Amino acid sequence: MILLLLLLFGQHTDWTSMRSNATDVLNGSFTSCPDGDAGQYGEQVYLWRRRSIAIAEIHLGPRGDFALFADEVAGERDHRGADNLLGPASQYDDVPTVAGGRNWSISSLHLHVNIVRAPGSFPECYSFFVVVAPLPYVAAAR
Repeated sequence: MILLLLLLFGQHTDWTSMRSNATDVLNGSFTSCPDGDAGQYGEQVYLWRRRSIAIAEIHLGPRGDFALFADEVAGERDHRGADNLLGPASQYDDVPTVAGGRNWSISSLHLHVNIVRAPGSFPECYSFFVVVAPLPYVAAAR
């Protein structure tokens, strides 16, 4: 069983689940907008657990910044740090994308991450479709 814990960091963010496959870790749309006062963009952190054991932290935002860490740590994490499994190009716009968006295969966690820019309602907001799913099983040749 997969348990996700959502932690909000005060700014405006939105997650809409579109989970169509029971094996997906995350499947939905994410929006990060500035708050009204300081203009800080929001971030959401999902904790992926299996059998009550933390497998990974998945960070969405702020803006078009994404991170995947192979453990759970209390407090802030540096998305540009060496422990970000999506790095060093973890910003959506770090690499030119094609129609399929950005893709990462994380073999150590047996995960595939796909992020595609989505149309948004407000020009100051960043919107994305996000899918985090297990890598397809491939039988080893003998």
